[in-house]
Amino acid sequence: MMFPPKSNHTLATAVMALTWWWMLFHFFSEPGHVLVSIFPIPRTPLSSLLLHALNFPQGEFLVPDPKEWTDEELGIPPDDVE
Repeated sequence: MMFPPKSNHTLATAVMALTWWWMLFHFFSEPGHVLVSIFPIPRTPLSSLLLHALNFPQGEFLVPDPKEWTDEELGIPPDDVE
C-alpha cells in the first residue's frame, strides 16, 4: 500500500488550521453576522434600544420592515388612476 508523501499531510493540516482560525476569528470578532442570521431578533423599539445599548453587532445593515413601505415607494400607482 502506497502512502502519500509527508508534505501532503503537512500542507493539508496547515490549510485546515488556517480554515478553522479564519472561521473562529470571524465568529468571535463579528458574531452578528452568524447569530442574527441563525436567531433573528424581531425589530421593536425596545429590542433595538437594548441591542444598541449592549453594542451587539447587527450584521452589515439593518433590514427595513416591509410593513412600513408605502405604495409610492413600491411603485404602485394610486387607486384613482386608470
